Amino acid sequence: MDTFKKVTNNKGFDDATLCHLFSETLDGEAMSWFFECSPGSMDSFLALSNAFLSRFILMTDGYHNSNQLFSINQGIDESLKSYVTRWRTATSRCRDLDKTMALAAFKQALHKASFLYHLNCNCPNATYNYVMNEAVLHAQAEYNTYGATPPPPQTPLKNPQPATFQQGNTTTTTTPSITTPPNDKKREWQHGNYQDKRQKDQQYHNKGNRSFHNDRRDNRHNKPAANAQKFVVFAVLTASYEEIYDQCKDQIPPPPLRKYPRVGKPRNTGKWCKHHEDSGHNTNDCN
Repeated sequence: MDTFKKVTNNKGFDDATLCHLFSETLDGEAMSWFFECSPGSMDSFLALSNAFLSRFILMTDGYHNSNQLFSINQGIDESLKSYVTRWRTATSRCRDLDKTMALAAFKQALHKASFLYHLNCNCPNATYNYVMNEAVLHAQAEYNTYGATPPPPQTPLKNPQPATFQQGNTTTTTTPSITTPPNDKKREWQHGNYQDKRQKDQQYHNKGNRSFHNDRRDNRHNKPAANAQKFVVFAVLTASYEEIYDQCKDQIPPPPLRKYPRVGKPRNTGKWCKHHEDSGHNTNDCN
């Protein structure tokens, strides 16, 4: 349609001649559509061109109306020159371009950099044509300064602000916590693992010792009075570990399974542990 208007412009043809000339340029599906139109349905060349565009506009590539311009965005590493070129190519394909809407879409897609700041600060009420001229000037200056690959826009760092809480008539301000250096974090992590290991070892040694837990439970329920004796005196343990094990072996949980199973008979070292059933130490020396 644009090519036909260019050829027939300023030729002095009336609407009837333009309609007949336009029908001679059609072929294929477009020709079939033209002959399907009822006679007398087109009273002017404008009506014929509008009907033709409404029928075949979706067969073209690109943008067809101003609302679709909001889907265009300037890439992260895209220069202003490349973005303006893509923008003008898209707007040239729009039918009945709404410049107010196009201006809003153009500014929305820009990087938050110096050119957008210039538009908002120096020409906030500028027209669409003026903004396009400014874009061309800034694109040329950007290309002359940085070349084809300008640096990407810098994103400002967001510093955390202290939170303010109001309690009654007083106001309390809390500052963000100081970040722990990597070495301190590593030292703190190692210290935490060491403490966890000690707690696990202690729990393993006390595991199954029910008399120990029963004594603690009895002491918790039978607390002495305020004027009672401060310390409790216990009897001295005179029996050996081996004797205690022989009497309470049914109440003591077995040792954990070996990571690697034993192969062959235990070696003869003169020592024997009844709990582990191993010759590495005696029962009285068992941890």
